[in-house]
Amino acid sequence: MNIFEYADVIDKQLIVTYYPNQKHRFSCQFEHCEVKEGPMLKGEYGNGTNVNLAINDYINSIRNKKLVFSAYQDSRQEFAVPDSLEGIK
Repeated sequence: MNIFEYADVIDKQLIVTYYPNQKHRFSCQFEHCEVKEGPMLKGEYGNGTNVNLAINDYINSIRNKKLVFSAYQDSRQEFAVPDSLEGIK
């Protein structure tokens, strides 16, 4: 399954941001998402000099982990990320 199929399955939006003032950096993450590491939540972002590199970097940082959306709200949701999650080729 690729990242876009996974986003459809969990019904979440993948956000890619372009920063022209930071050496043309792209950043990628799921909206309102943190990664669960034991009892702690951690922000994870993918970074790269183009969209594909940013998305693939993000996939590498979330693969086989648990995503937590809207952690401090009643609408909190958690999803496991499969180890087989694929990036953009």
